[in-house]
Amino acid sequence: MSYRLSLTLKATARPARPGRLDDTITLVTSSREHPFLEVRAHTKLNERVHTFPDSIDFGTISIDYLKAHPEMVESLANSLMV
Repeated sequence: MSYRLSLTLKATARPARPGRLDDTITLVTSSREHPFLEVRAHTKLNERVHTFPDSIDFGTISIDYLKAHPEMVESLANSLMV
């Protein structure tokens, strides 16, 4: 069994200046032995916006090939963390 926890840092909750912020998130569980689960959250606010990875190189993309194989369009998708 696995779970995913997503955190969003609200603009109004950010520190007044750039830097690192550590906090604890307490989740309530249905377990009698472990009624609470504490998760450490580490955020870092930079002065400028950065992405990870820094860049993505898709190489040469042939429009003719994609027209002949439209299912390959999905392989061009990629994710960036901002």
